[in-house]
Amino acid sequence: VGASLAAALAGVTVVSLGAAVVEYATAETCMPYSAIGQRFDQNSFQGRFSRMLLACDPRLLWYSEAQVREAKALLDKADQ
Repeated sequence: VGASLAAALAGVTVVSLGAAVVEYATAETCMPYSAIGQRFDQNSFQGRFSRMLLACDPRLLWYSEAQVREAKALLDKADQ
């Protein structure tokens, strides 16, 4: 059980760090926000990989329901 837990924690850590690196490295170069578009170029492997890495980021589990609702309200306001 100990080795399995350590492997799971290592996996979560690697994905979290990878997502943080992608977020930081692409913050300046990603496409502008669009409700119908994608943040990353989906015609390239790097764009598709970055999108999926950020979608699977375990750090997203730490946001409260209130924070999620607030972020959704900001996105809805930007769409208008």
